[in-house]
Amino acid sequence: FGNEVNVPRLNFGVAKDNEDKLYVFGGETLVYGPDGPLYAYTLTTERFDLNALDYGWRFVAPILIFGAGGGGISVSSAMGDSGSIFHIGVDGVGTVQVYKPQNGFWEIHSNLNLGRFNSVAVTDDKNRIYVMGGSSGYPNFTRLQSVERTVLTTK
Repeated sequence: FGNEVNVPRLNFGVAKDNEDKLYVFGGETLVYGPDGPLYAYTLTTERFDLNALDYGWRFVAPILIFGAGGGGISVSSAMGDSGSIFHIGVDGVGTVQVYKPQNGFWEIHSNLNLGRFNSVAVTDDKNRIYVMGGSSGYPNFTRLQSVERTVLTTK
């Protein structure tokens, strides 16, 4: 395959839209500060067109917020028939952001009831997102068993 993303990252979101484009967004990247290496959150979003002749990752609009006061892991999926992508900034607030490939930008959609770190999410064919598990984050890092559902509207 041989195509590298522009920003090396871990704990990031990944999704495929309905037009055979892959997206990677958010996550953490290694940076070097005065005290040595550390991980920093990135807002970047990159797209790869599986059908393009000039293969390569291209930057598109960055996610809007990664997480007030500490961030968390990004989760993603393609959304129903609209082809939109979602990012949940699991940040103690649980901000849901939606990327609309046809418009080329991210929007704030809603907040979940619970902010989560290291959770998992999936969509169904009715544009509902189910977010489950993870932890409550700093300072207790309580493991969560709950599942939340939110419905993404297509505008």
